Amino acid sequence: MKKVILIFTLLFLTSCGARKVAINNTEQKKDSTAITNVKVVTETKKNAEERTNILAVDENEEITITPIDASTEIIVDGKTFKNVVIKRSKNKSSSLYTNDKKVSETKLIDSVSTYKVVKNESVTTKTKDVDKKELSLPSYVGYIVIFWLIVLIIITVRRALNR
Repeated sequence: MKKVILIFTLLFLTSCGARKVAINNTEQKKDSTAITNVKVVTETKKNAEERTNILAVDENEEITITPIDASTEIIVDGKTFKNVVIKRSKNKSSSLYTNDKKVSETKLIDSVSTYKVVKNESVTTKTKDVDKKELSLPSYVGYIVIFWLIVLIIITVRRALNR
């Protein structure tokens, strides 16, 4: 009996360590989207002007020789005429042709470019905390008291049975 009590006493009085492990897994996700719109407006203007002036000059000289008397001589430009009437007329006509041509052209070109950038970022963190401490004396006090109560009960029951 003394050996049994001694074994139980040694088991309860030996220090027993408790180990507490906490594992924390943390995952952070970041999603970001950037959209860039680029609008390009191109305007092209063309102006063309064409001017044409045409001057036409027409000169006419008209000489009319009409004979009157055949006995007299007349010399015109080195030519000899006899008994004639000379009628000379000069005509000068000019005409002006003007052409003004204006051409204007405007082009407007719109273009839109869209750039989309998607960025996904994921960070996983694993933390492991180990807390290892021995049982302190105050927690043993309750066990020791219960142990001695059981031992006393066993001893009293045995003595009562032996009588």
